[in-house]
Amino acid sequence: MTPRIGLTKDKVIQTAIFLVDTKGVENVTIATVAKQLNIKPPSLYNHVDGLTEIYGELALEGLNRLYGTLSNASKNKSSDVALHSISVAYVSFVRAHPGLYEMTIKAPAENEPERRKVADNILQLVLKILSTYQITEQQALHQARALRSLLHGFATLEQQGGFGLPQHVDESLNVAMNTYINGLKNMD
Repeated sequence: MTPRIGLTKDKVIQTAIFLVDTKGVENVTIATVAKQLNIKPPSLYNHVDGLTEIYGELALEGLNRLYGTLSNASKNKSSDVALHSISVAYVSFVRAHPGLYEMTIKAPAENEPERRKVADNILQLVLKILSTYQITEQQALHQARALRSLLHGFATLEQQGGFGLPQHVDESLNVAMNTYINGLKNMD
């Protein structure tokens, strides 16, 4: 089968990004991507190997965008200000790209070197910020996990409508981060 003129792998992935963010992960299938591109499903295989490749590309794109967002948010900042900035950036990223974010959650496998590299870049960015506190490298790794858990939980609860109280959620995020930072400063 001849590939459709003008259709590229990048266009297929961009279409999948649009679908994952607007319709959710469960609605990104070969059939839905093909329909969005106005082609027959078998024609997609001229550009991608299948859904596994599309999902892998979505995860890589999500990680790259998340890293860029966090990196920009922390630029020229350190300590408390950097942590607050990346927390807002993280939650804002999830708000803007809920499906793409969902693709980033699973840790990359050994056979996914590109994803592993970007995930490590995110970790290194967080560890650099945490290095400004009086904690050991081992504690910093645990605190990086704690921060990810806090931000993921917060963003996921917000996304799923879990905050029904009248207080503004951004204020609650600020309170959560202040509590986290106070904990960092008072570690034994």
